[in-house]
Amino acid sequence: MVTKYTTQTSRTYQDTTTENIYETEIAFKTAREMLAKLKSQTVLDFGCGTGRSSRLLQHWGAQQVIGLDQNHHMIAVAQTFPHEGIEYRLLQEENLPQVNKAFSAFVLMEVESKEKLLQIHRTIAQTLPTGGEYVAIVNNAQALPYDSEQISIRHALNFEWKSGDIILATIKGPQPFEFRDHYWTFTDYAEILDNSGFQLREATIPPPRKKQQTSPYLILKATKY
Repeated sequence: MVTKYTTQTSRTYQDTTTENIYETEIAFKTAREMLAKLKSQTVLDFGCGTGRSSRLLQHWGAQQVIGLDQNHHMIAVAQTFPHEGIEYRLLQEENLPQVNKAFSAFVLMEVESKEKLLQIHRTIAQTLPTGGEYVAIVNNAQALPYDSEQISIRHALNFEWKSGDIILATIKGPQPFEFRDHYWTFTDYAEILDNSGFQLREATIPPPRKKQQTSPYLILKATKY
């Protein structure tokens, strides 16, 4: 059953996403390399959820991290962790920070329309100066369907390989956690970035798990122009 985010399920999400999942860990490692210098930087974590990625950004050397999310349950759980140097905010237009770099992990998969995807990227662009860098971890459309020991990503009913079609991602284990995501291609992302004030600089597929042909994730790096 697809999870709806309440206070309790947000805590379960936090517990589940702290597990060492190869595909996730290598995606974050690749994103870290693409973010490059973080020392003395203020970094936006867009769609911060329960703050795992925000805490990683701080661990990687960011001086200040501002985590934005639209779900107040997620923000509430994030704030239960020590967060000196990290500020969590509910996503509001009047609440947008000014940062040096921006990062987003997995959140963009959950967007159901191109219009919403474009709006999100324009919001991210507002937080950055000209030349500011943005790195995002998104689904690798060419990997679908994907199944390993720890995660699976599959088509939902009536899937037709159309942009915005529903896909289901499950973190396996004693308490499986299922997300509802949406199918977007590399072409979709390139178009959205261009139309929201970004120039795509790099697109990297992380090293795959042993016995898998590719990774289920794609890392994008863009610059605001």
